[in-house]
Amino acid sequence: MKILFLVLALANVVLGLWEWRHLPSPQDSALNAPLPTILLVNEAARARRGASISALIDQALVDWEHLPAQALLRKAQAKTELAGDEVRRLLVANAIPVTPTTAPEPLATPVVNQSVAKPSMSCYEAGPFNDEAELAQWLNNRALKNLETVYQEHELPADYQVYYPAAKNPEQLRINKMMLNAKGIADLWMVPSGRDKGALSLGVFADQKRASDFQKELLAKGVKAEVKQRFKPVQQYFAKVKLDRNRQQQLINSAQSLLAPCRQ
Repeated sequence: MKILFLVLALANVVLGLWEWRHLPSPQDSALNAPLPTILLVNEAARARRGASISALIDQALVDWEHLPAQALLRKAQAKTELAGDEVRRLLVANAIPVTPTTAPEPLATPVVNQSVAKPSMSCYEAGPFNDEAELAQWLNNRALKNLETVYQEHELPADYQVYYPAAKNPEQLRINKMMLNAKGIADLWMVPSGRDKGALSLGVFADQKRASDFQKELLAKGVKAEVKQRFKPVQQYFAKVKLDRNRQQQLINSAQSLLAPCRQ
């Protein structure tokens, strides 16, 4: 047994020495290890430029791939003014990937001026009226508002006067009176004022024919009398109103009162 034990121990020692002899040395391991890569400065710069160029090319390729989809998106928005979800459905139907975009802002609705232009109003004078009561009644019947009442004095035909022309001096006037009295004309009086001042009035008639007949009677007696129409001043009333073109035409067509533009 001792001999067997010694033999086994010797075998272990010999095996250990053999393995130790065949292990690689640290120097051999260092020599067999791969050497680190050594780059020069210019080689490192070229490497960085290459990486940058490669990145730009990659980005350009990505943009180029998405360009048709973006162009189609713009065209669809310009033609149909679809909302963002409708544009995406259109592109999905054509199997084109699209990056989600915000919906286009709605166009501003133009503001329409709904104010209706008022008709042009002009000033007119309605009349004449004989008194203010007649004027007020005319306005009420036509639902018009009087802006101002205008008072004007007019001369209206009154009557016809038969007269003997005025003398040039008092002596001639005395002779004329004596001549008329001698012919049987005693009812006479002298015109005190006006354009015919000093004339001798022989008669006043409301009708022109009667005045003309009397003039012929005097002429038969040798008296050359003249006939003139007399006027009397009358105050008339006018109403100033504002009318548009249509209302003005209605009032003119009615022919119930004179209508004329206001005087300045």
